[in-house]
Amino acid sequence: IEARKKLADRLGSIASRGQYCKTVAALKYAAVSAVVEVWAIVENAWLSAEEKKRQTAPRLRKAQVLALALGAHTKPAVFAKVVSKRQENRTLAKDWYTQFTARVAAQTSKYRPHLLIATLAGTRPVEFTIENGVQVFFDNHTIKIRTVGAKQKVAPDSTQLAGQPWRYIVFDLNDTKIAADPAIIELLKYKPEFGTVYQPPLLHQKGEGGLRGYDAACNRAGEGLLKHGRTKADKGLFSGYNLRQAFASRMKASGLSQADISRSLGHVSEKTKQYYGFASSRNAGGVSPSAVASAITPRVSKGVMHSMKSKTTKSKTRAAPRFRP
Repeated sequence: IEARKKLADRLGSIASRGQYCKTVAALKYAAVSAVVEVWAIVENAWLSAEEKKRQTAPRLRKAQVLALALGAHTKPAVFAKVVSKRQENRTLAKDWYTQFTARVAAQTSKYRPHLLIATLAGTRPVEFTIENGVQVFFDNHTIKIRTVGAKQKVAPDSTQLAGQPWRYIVFDLNDTKIAADPAIIELLKYKPEFGTVYQPPLLHQKGEGGLRGYDAACNRAGEGLLKHGRTKADKGLFSGYNLRQAFASRMKASGLSQADISRSLGHVSEKTKQYYGFASSRNAGGVSPSAVASAITPRVSKGVMHSMKSKTTKSKTRAAPRFRP
């Protein structure tokens, strides 16, 4: 009875419509799975009656608790409006970039280089889990960040590409604004004494030293920088995707061409970038790359072509310089 009441109260307190629907579906699935397991045990001729009773009792209790909780709970009358990470970034503090890079510079965690790279190149968190997935090339005048795309295929057995196999983000240190950027200054500290290539430590998908630790380090550095989270009641957890959305905003505000913006984000279609960042929401700080490159030229969809034609009379875009990786 106590377990049923707690579960029903928890269901009734969920603020997000999407989260409520997912939770209800998961509980229904768990209840049905428990009943199916009971049926399989009862039908097993090799088990004694006593053993069947022992194995079915906890599963029947589980199914009963779930079913009664689903039937007894009161669906929330009003759900909070949930915004995307893209919209959430509009609540960032004006000086978020300066504060964030200063906090990262003060950190001693192993995630420090990952956070600097993600700030400068909009790297997806999962791309740090790929062997040789992220590499930084240093020479006298440039920093090149090479990323192996994490979303290369639509499905494991598909040949259709959903993302760029690789992309380069290049910063020219002869540009005084780039050379003075705090994230660039911190990243230069990782320039190897011998050689020109630096590779951040490989992260694991799960367990200690993985993406969960990376997200925790990112949230510590970004604590208090968001006015609120995905709902106004949330305190706002700062994650690697906030950095990616901020990078997209910088790219859109930089005046680069549609294709170069898509290249920098690792997209193979120019349409995808519409879900990332706002040119009008770029806050103080941050530098745009001097050049970008990718394995595939992004395809132009009809919607993007129409949008580009309508904007040609309003503004001109600049193409990033090409280079041979």
